[in-house]
Amino acid sequence: MGEDFYVKAIWDPEAEVWFSDSNIVGLVIQTATLTEFEVLARHFAAELLAENMNVIGDTLIRFEAAAHFTVAALPFPLPAGEGLSARERSDRSCAKG
Repeated sequence: MGEDFYVKAIWDPEAEVWFSDSNIVGLVIQTATLTEFEVLARHFAAELLAENMNVIGDTLIRFEAAAHFTVAALPFPLPAGEGLSARERSDRSCAKG
């Protein structure tokens, strides 16, 4: 069985970019969107595996994306008249869809 390869997209909130962590020699990616990151990772991973690591043919690569975010949690239950109940939010989202 061959080596396990991975490419991880990590979100940098200060720079507002996705950057790579990988065990594929030479693979360094930085993009504004996760979609663009995945496109570049698929293209360059294959090229770099062949050129730098002599890996030819179909090769499984584990792809992960990691990001962290902060939320402002609101007290529950909300005072009367503030916000919507979970049921009301669900009803409204179903009506839109």
